[in-house]
Amino acid sequence: MLTYIRNPLVACVVMLLLSCTARAPLGTQPDAAWPGVVSDSADIPFAEHGILPVFTTSLTTDGRNLHLRALVGNPYPEPVEGVRTIFEIMARQDPEGETLDRFEREMDVTIPSGERASLRWDLQTMYAGPGTGGFRLVAFAVKRGGVTMPLPPGWRGD
Repeated sequence: MLTYIRNPLVACVVMLLLSCTARAPLGTQPDAAWPGVVSDSADIPFAEHGILPVFTTSLTTDGRNLHLRALVGNPYPEPVEGVRTIFEIMARQDPEGETLDRFEREMDVTIPSGERASLRWDLQTMYAGPGTGGFRLVAFAVKRGGVTMPLPPGWRGD
């Protein structure tokens, strides 16, 4: 398109206008995929364990260290006190895939209903390189509305 515009000033203005109207694809921003507050927690799988939605914003590595950044939300009408997170590095992208490494962490944070909290987690593992199949990150509430939730499935407490 710009090859047909002979005036360089007009070409610059067109480029500026095109760059201002570009949007990120749907699902790449947290608000696009973020659930609202759910009135009936029976609609949420693993709600009995206090599962929380997680949106990974950044995952970088130098081959040995992983720098994970994410947002953890509270879709419940009650506030959440404390968050248990599980991060697994998988051999392949498959629910039945082998777990190469696993990390657990409990965060002391309170998330009001409908709000989000930042997750910053720096990990060290020999599986941080490009040869892995993917990762799984899940989060669960420690307490929801003052009620202690059962431990998440597979929680080791290491």
